[in-house]
This record gives sequence, C-alpha cells and structure tokens, in this order.
Amino acid sequence: MKLISRDSESKLLERQFWLASTKSGRMTLVSGPRFSGKTTLVVRSLQDALLFYLGIGSRAEAMIVSECRDAIQKATGESVSKTVNTYRKLFDYFLYLGSRVTFSLVIDDFQEFRKKDSGIYEYIRDSWMRSRRSGHVNLVLICSNQAAVDTIFTQEDAPMHGLPDQEIRLGNLGIREIKSLLLDANPSCTNEDLLAIYMVTGGSCRYLSSLLEDGICTKEAVIDRFFSPDSGFMNEGETVLDRILGKNSEMYRSILQLIASGVDSQPEIEERLSGAITGGHLAKLETDYELVTKSRPVLAGSKSRNVVRYEITDLFLWLWLKYISPFQSIFYKGGFDTLKTNMLQDYPAHAKQVLVRYFMHKFAEENGIRELGGDWASKKDKSGLPDVDIVAFSPKKDKVLVCDVEYSVEGFKKEPFLEKVDSLRNGPLKGYDIDARLFSVADM
Repeated sequence: MKLISRDSESKLLERQFWLASTKSGRMTLVSGPRFSGKTTLVVRSLQDALLFYLGIGSRAEAMIVSECRDAIQKATGESVSKTVNTYRKLFDYFLYLGSRVTFSLVIDDFQEFRKKDSGIYEYIRDSWMRSRRSGHVNLVLICSNQAAVDTIFTQEDAPMHGLPDQEIRLGNLGIREIKSLLLDANPSCTNEDLLAIYMVTGGSCRYLSSLLEDGICTKEAVIDRFFSPDSGFMNEGETVLDRILGKNSEMYRSILQLIASGVDSQPEIEERLSGAITGGHLAKLETDYELVTKSRPVLAGSKSRNVVRYEITDLFLWLWLKYISPFQSIFYKGGFDTLKTNMLQDYPAHAKQVLVRYFMHKFAEENGIRELGGDWASKKDKSGLPDVDIVAFSPKKDKVLVCDVEYSVEGFKKEPFLEKVDSLRNGPLKGYDIDARLFSVADM
C-alpha cells in the first residue's frame, strides 16, 4: 500500500539521516497509535542506507541481542563478542560502531524497554549524551502509547526529556486518505463499501493494507474476510489485548466487553459487575492503555458521572469485542458463519454508531470545527427527547450544526428530532443560527 500523505514525515526522516552522516548523531521520536504505519514509514524512508532494527516485544532479551549481533556482523563484517549480551551493552556497541560508520538504529516499541530493565532510559540518556557528538548514529525511537511518551520524554522529570532532535506524531489515516486508497483499489466502490472498510479498520494502516492489498474492497468481501478463520482478524483482538493488558486482566476485559456492547457509563458498568468499583480500571484503560475514550455531552455543564460515556477507541477492537469476544464457545467450535450471521442481523444498529464516528472524523478534518461532540441527558431524564448524535460549532461563534445520523433515511424520526432541536434553540443554543440536518450512509 502506498505511503499516502506521509511525504513530509519521510523527508524529515531522510534529513535526520543526512545530518547524522554529515554532522553528528541525531535522535528522532516517532509516536502514534498501534498500527498507524510508524514502522513502515521509518523503514521505507531509511532503507536505502545501512539500517539496524531492534524490535522490543515479548521475546527474550538474549534472543533479540543475539540476532542484532548477527545482523551487525553480516552488514559490517565485524565479529561482535558474545559478551555483548544485554540491551545496555548492545546500545553501547552501536554507539561505538557509530564512531566509524553512519547508520540508522531503529528501536521499535521503545516504551516496552521499562518492562525489561527499570533503569534503561536513564542509561540510554547518559550513554547518548556522552557519545552522540563524536558519532554518526541516526537513532529513531518508535512509541505506540502517548502516556508512555509523556512519562519517558515530555514531562519535566522524564528521563529522556528534551533529548529528541525531532518528533513525529502519526495518527491513523484520515477520511480523505481512506477514500483515496479505496478508490485506487476499487474505482467503482460504493458508500457501503467505504463504511465497511472504515468499520473494520478505522484508518489503521495495518488493517487497510491487509484488506486492500488482497483486493478485499467491497462490503461483502470485507465482512467475509473479518469472519474468515484464516484471515487473522478472528484472533487479532485477543493478541492485541494480551500484549497491552497481559494475561491476568479479567476485570479490564470485562469492562471493555461491556462498553463495546453499549453499557457505557460507570454506574451501569458497576451494576453489571455486581457493584465492583471500576473508577481506577476505567482511568487506566483511558490514560495508560488508551483503549477507551471518555466523553461528556457537549452542551452539559454537569460533572455528574451519570452523563459521562465511555467508548472503545479503536474501531476494529470495538467490532471484535462486540461480535467475537462474547461468543468464544461458538468461535472455538468453528461457528464462524454463525458469528457472521449474528453481526449482520445487528449491522444497521452498529453501522449507525460507526457513522456517527465517521462524520465526526470528517467534520473535524474538513470544516474547521471549533467544538464537536454529541449531546445526551442522564439516564434519569424524563423528557423523552432523543439524544443528539452530533453538535458541531462553527468558527463563526453564532453558527452550529445539529445532526441526526442514521444508517438509512428510513430510520429517521423527524418529529422527535425537530422537537429536540426546538428545545435546544430555546435552551443552551438560544441565539445561535442552528442548521439541523440528517446524515446517512448516502452522505459519506
């Protein structure tokens, strides 16, 4: 899949290598959500010159270090002593090598180092500060968790605060990029195809490439691939959660599954979990693990936890938690067609929720929106008026867009929606020029 919309980042990485080769060592931090194309961008941008890749994952330190020793010998002809058997010694050897050779050293999943060696960041900082001026190492550090970036680099007391010469923050691909890639793969694609692609991938480079490079670019083909036992998608959610949460994380997984199913407020979650206190778990899921997002009604001034909603941040994981995870017995018995049938029966309802995210994403990209969100009352509200899917404030202070989003126009309940708009016009949006509109899959 082509590196769309990443030209400026690629040129910056190439310039960092040039500066390392002509002047002295450079450090670049590349961060962004999982599967947003960070590693692909870095490797493709730097692969024409000498490059060493160090992936910090779940494998043993000894194995990773041994592979790096072999890679150094193959690339340079130098035999590396087996006494170089830890991450610290390996990093020092790379700095020593950089005093004679220019190369890029890419350390992926840099946030995972702390699990291997509690003092590793301070050690890397001290070694880098001693050696960078006399060497030509182009050091690229890749992180997949913003909370870890803050802890390692951003906060004033962070061990590597102020060290990166450049920082690149990537996100998932935007609506324009997703459309462009889909049109390249299928010039006759429909809005239904676009919705299915967005529903499964959310703009993740990894998931998009998995589908589009195999010619999977229609609604039917995307859903078939998602529920195929050979696609990798069926086990992907478990793999992702194991890596982020670890094995002993039953409470976190239970909370995620409830949120995915629509039990999205803390009081409701705690009621379903027999009164278990979940505030700490929800805070970690939001801040440390970045698996959920917390939102309040955009027009509400109340801080009551009864109006706070949580949602699964990643669209793929949301789909997996909703239609695969709760049905493990069916999954392990090979009932993939049953799982797909269950999802298709619920497709219009889930598609509506995904469309709300799609249009929020689209408005944020294209319309210069000043403030954006949904609006809803607490569960104790007795007015009977519907929620508002999207409220978007224009940069012009007196203009606001109020939207109802439906999968199909047949699902639109006009009178309750207009009644809700009137209540807003006479209440929190009094004095605003309100543009009340319906959006559906036809408007994608």
